[in-house]
Amino acid sequence: MRLGILSLRPRLGLLIFIVFTLGSTGALIAETSFRLSEIGFRAGSGIGKDHDFRQTELFSSLTTPWARTTPSGNFRADLEAHAGGGILRNSDATAALFYAGPGLRLSAPGFPLYLTAGSAPTYLTRSRFGDVDLGQRLQFTSSAAITLMLTPEIGLRYRAQHMSNARLARPNPGINTHSAGIVIVF
Repeated sequence: MRLGILSLRPRLGLLIFIVFTLGSTGALIAETSFRLSEIGFRAGSGIGKDHDFRQTELFSSLTTPWARTTPSGNFRADLEAHAGGGILRNSDATAALFYAGPGLRLSAPGFPLYLTAGSAPTYLTRSRFGDVDLGQRLQFTSSAAITLMLTPEIGLRYRAQHMSNARLARPNPGINTHSAGIVIVF
């Protein structure tokens, strides 16, 4: 019986990811105050023991109606919806990745830097990369980034992230990466 459950685990992860993504999309379509706020491209590599990994992706962010500004107007916190897709590879294998989840943007109006952080379920098309076994295809990605706006529409971003299966499967080595990219803000 246990073998049957294990063979369903990758399909179950994909199903959960699809239901989450479609559910989020439906909510976004129904709410008119959501809008596309930025799109971009980033590329990076693994940190430390994960130095063999490379990741490239396209990403987007949507604003939501939930934001707070301090009474002085000096700081602002915005809840966002992040989504993206790309490629994760090392010298042994390549996988496509897709993610969608919430994020938080902290900014100071008129200041050219802002911080973002987020966490999202992430689906990989494979979980083995040579000797590295991530345990399952459904992973969870947590990230933090800093963006420097060069113009009101174009920025440069540095991002650090951790991806793991959140102990839902064994093994759970996780992968730490960092990346640099370009952001187009609407």
